[in-house]
Amino acid sequence: MLLTGAGGQLGRALAEEFAGDGVIAATREAWDVTLPAPEGLDPGSLVLHAAAWTDVDGAENDPQGAAAVNAGGTANVAALG
Repeated sequence: MLLTGAGGQLGRALAEEFAGDGVIAATREAWDVTLPAPEGLDPGSLVLHAAAWTDVDGAENDPQGAAAVNAGGTANVAALG
């Protein structure tokens, strides 16, 4: 199982919930989802995509950055298979 956004509020809670279940908990430092997945990353049979730009004010100030994470990041996660 692959979990994106493992450093965020939701991602930390999910990582804790699934600890010991073979989860790959990817923080932004491990995989910035605005970029293609690192070579060799195996998502397994389940992906929990919790990476997101959640700062509403920041998104209004940087809509391209928010779209890169929320739309582009989702596309990169979906490209895993």
